[in-house]
Amino acid sequence: MLYIAVPLVRDLPPASNLDDDDPQQRLAEERQRLLADLYDLEQAFHAGRLSRRDHDRLRAEVGGDLALVLDELERLESTDSGVPAAGVTA
Repeated sequence: MLYIAVPLVRDLPPASNLDDDDPQQRLAEERQRLLADLYDLEQAFHAGRLSRRDHDRLRAEVGGDLALVLDELERLESTDSGVPAAGVTA
């Protein structure tokens, strides 16, 4: 039962970061959280706690969220460096 509740607790931002206004830092933390979620999904699936169907659905969901975060991080980093992100036309 504990492994089911861990992702719910992990989604809460640490108290020290509640007033953090740096979007790049927030996205980097979100990227780390999503990567940890993917790892946890794999562990749960290989331990037999998730069916293939649930694993695939959750992996697609987390993977989609991760793709959005990575795209936004790339956009912010390219804005900071003055180089347009891949696929962005001026």
